[in-house]
Amino acid sequence: MNLISFKDYIQQVNEKSLPIGRDFSFAGWILENEKNYPDIRPAIKAMSNEVALEKAELVMSLVKQKLFTHFPIWRPFWNKMPPIASFGAGDAGPDGIGTMSTSGTAIFYDPRFVLISYEVAKREMFPDGNVPNPMVAVREGRRHPMDYSLFVIIHEILHCSLKHHLRRPTPSTELSPMQVARLWNLAADYEINHKLLDDPKSGLYEFYPGGVRADEGYFAVPADEVEFFTTASAERIFKRLLLNLEEEAAKKKEQQQEDEGDEGEDGDEDQEGNDGQNGDGEGDGDGDGDNDNDQPLKVGDVIYDRETGEYGVVSNIDGDNLDYEPISEEEAKQRIN
Repeated sequence: MNLISFKDYIQQVNEKSLPIGRDFSFAGWILENEKNYPDIRPAIKAMSNEVALEKAELVMSLVKQKLFTHFPIWRPFWNKMPPIASFGAGDAGPDGIGTMSTSGTAIFYDPRFVLISYEVAKREMFPDGNVPNPMVAVREGRRHPMDYSLFVIIHEILHCSLKHHLRRPTPSTELSPMQVARLWNLAADYEINHKLLDDPKSGLYEFYPGGVRADEGYFAVPADEVEFFTTASAERIFKRLLLNLEEEAAKKKEQQQEDEGDEGEDGDEDQEGNDGQNGDGEGDGDGDGDNDNDQPLKVGDVIYDRETGEYGVVSNIDGDNLDYEPISEEEAKQRIN
């Protein structure tokens, strides 16, 4: 298996000039933006599924009314594929709470995500606690805590209307299918979110904190790249990200080869000076020195499998054979922090 330490993998995809080394998961972004409100998520997680679903359906009914009132263009999409409640939908965080997602033919939402979004929006948008009456907000288009969920619903509708599920490129690349999928989703989010930010009706919803945008936040790009990332198609953005990532990987590989060559020369000198103390020294060039990592993997290490795109924890090592227990990307990040 083509395994690498997860720390080394993160280092390899870390890109300084473009945001491709970021956590691509929506779950990761919202967790970052909930740090100021540590009490909300545990309280909602403690709810029973029945209670969470009932409360979320009330919020989604308000979202529907506001969308139908002020965004008639999206009514056919809602009627064709009304959002479906599904616990753990989309990109689930380490606690199992999902987000929203679309398959291209259906839209799904995790009820707890809707409730968390509502409660965070109340504190972000109305710190004084004066939340307007929901029906007045619907009728008059006022800001309301439902607006976070409204934004994400329209975001998912745009994924469908722009047919991102059919447009995804299939490049010839050494990147894993998971990396390609995440890069495409990132590129599509740039395309969508800047369309929404430029929408004359953008004041009727609230851009979700931590969402992908080129001009600010986690995924901001250098000033001379902003125009491209705010106006280009998802395909062009994807190509830019992909080429950039591959160039960085190639540079790192070249540097690693140079470093290994230097170490090999030093090793020969040490071997001569030690009068052949290491009995298998002459076989170093074909042995463990060819591993991707300078440090050998050991039981308990967090790894990334570049063949399957899986993350895992090493559970057993028997010679050249290694077993690992698969874990989520979010858990992998937590374990190395």
